[in-house]
Amino acid sequence: MRANIFMSMALAIALPLASPLAAQPATTPEATDVPVDPAVFQPVDVFDLEFAADPQISPDGRTIAYVRRSFDRMTDTARSNIWTVDVSSGAHRPILSGTASYSSPRWSPDGKRLAYVTGADRDPQIFVRWMDSGQTARLTELASAPQGLAWAPGGDRLAFTMFVKDKPEPFAKLPTAPEGATWAEPPTVVDDIFYRGDGQGYFEQGTNHLFTVSADGGTARQLTRGDFDHQGAPSW
Repeated sequence: MRANIFMSMALAIALPLASPLAAQPATTPEATDVPVDPAVFQPVDVFDLEFAADPQISPDGRTIAYVRRSFDRMTDTARSNIWTVDVSSGAHRPILSGTASYSSPRWSPDGKRLAYVTGADRDPQIFVRWMDSGQTARLTELASAPQGLAWAPGGDRLAFTMFVKDKPEPFAKLPTAPEGATWAEPPTVVDDIFYRGDGQGYFEQGTNHLFTVSADGGTARQLTRGDFDHQGAPSW
């Protein structure tokens, strides 16, 4: 009998709390006949938002390159394109736009080239665009996404940081499986304090290091090493 009383009390408390929550999904015209106030921001309205980020002023001060961020309603993903704005007239012009994402615009010291990062081909890589002709060139073939692009003063190199994967040694050496045998997957060894994130799962093991690459393209050169991160945008 006591259990039934406690259950009734719990239901009496839970039902008033649950009613507003149960009504929350029915906040759009498709789900309810109750009119929606257009002045109230709805979750689906996020797809209508656009904003500017990462502005970069050209060396001559006449043009600003920036990242124009938006959201794709059909694929539920964020998108970033690169636009420019003329300082004197205020006219905006897209220079790298489309379904792919482009980010990290960086002017060369002479203002004739613009370096940027995109994964339009496959994985995020460093590209350079000649502003007078619109021609572009891919500079890198990197294993991870580059970050923090910075031109050398002479315009002959670019510095950046990149995540370098690492595979921690297991606590014990397991025997080798016989040829043709089907064994279970080996255990995963984690020795980092921050190893997992909500919505991301387990983080890859490794550290961030500093690299440089020729402005004409080629193999990137790793400058730092060690079991610790080298963070932040490099400065020449």
